Amino acid sequence: MDGSLTYNSSEIDEASSSVSQEIKIAVPEDEFSQEDQYLDENPIHRVPHHLRFRKLQEEEDYYTPKMVSFGPNHHGLPKLYASEKFKHIVLKKFVSSNCADIYNKIFEVIDQVRNCYVGISKDKYNDISPTEMMLLDTCFLIRLLKASLDALNFHFFIKHFGVSATALAFQDIYLLENQIPLWLIKRLIDLINKDEEEESTLICNFLSQTAFDDARLKSIPRKKNKEPLHLLAALHVVLVNGSNNAREPVKPFSKCIWLRRWLRMRKEDQRKFGMFSNQFRSVTDLKAKGIYVKPSSHCLKDINFESYTFSEQLQLPIWYFSSDSSRLLTNIIVHEFSMGNMEGMVMLLYVNFLKSLVGVEDVRELDTPRPV
Repeated sequence: MDGSLTYNSSEIDEASSSVSQEIKIAVPEDEFSQEDQYLDENPIHRVPHHLRFRKLQEEEDYYTPKMVSFGPNHHGLPKLYASEKFKHIVLKKFVSSNCADIYNKIFEVIDQVRNCYVGISKDKYNDISPTEMMLLDTCFLIRLLKASLDALNFHFFIKHFGVSATALAFQDIYLLENQIPLWLIKRLIDLINKDEEEESTLICNFLSQTAFDDARLKSIPRKKNKEPLHLLAALHVVLVNGSNNAREPVKPFSKCIWLRRWLRMRKEDQRKFGMFSNQFRSVTDLKAKGIYVKPSSHCLKDINFESYTFSEQLQLPIWYFSSDSSRLLTNIIVHEFSMGNMEGMVMLLYVNFLKSLVGVEDVRELDTPRPV
């Protein structure tokens, strides 16, 4: 297997034609008059122009999907054409029995879906209806979430989509501009699976696998007693607060001295925003002074310093870095900017703090083998 897309054109055309015929259903025009009950205070934003283009052109674009688009922001990009065709195959194989019913359910709330995005007009698309687009994208995403957790669905993607294409599709799930409202994902999981699986179970397992490499999450995380609007926002809540498992204590925000120091700065002098990039001693320097680094928890706010009789200990959150981490962390930080409050910028503070601690010589000191 060379990792290329392996499905054939006749299979695509058959699936696309079948799906298109099945979902052309008449729906009363007054369905759009429903009250906008899903409008979120922090909708799905586009990345600001000054952030997107501040890098040199030859550097990697961390915000545009490489293989698959979810939602309207990047729909229709020529380089994503292959995955658009594959979405029809996925829909036909896994949702063919009740496709028409699901289409109608999405149509009933399509205005609420549109209101979750910034700057999306009703006349944006000529090649596909917004309802059909969200049907294809959400069903594809659900099947991709399943593929990350069980072998049967994973082998289906590897066989028909290719190794490299599947790997890139997984990376595209957490892009800020590539999000689908979480409530829509939950609704479709319920419609597709009926009584086979609770919608929160699949989402929790996927988030938990990303954050902790296990299945410790028991419920979808909430912020201010409200579910996050999309998967990236949900992952941010998980990383900031840790799991909701009783085995892992979560340090309250007010007890985090390192964060409180930065946030107090905001009230004292707004001109000191540059302090976000202040330098600390490197890990190697700290060790030479008798200060050792130990893991704390998976909560990014759980950074502590303990002083003992003959040594000191800096406790840092557990994070396993990979080649994909830069892309993920960058999108989480831009999401924090979109929330519009300094108190929510935990990932930005964590990354800047860690950058000041870690150089090339320090990586070995922080390297802990990932559990198998």
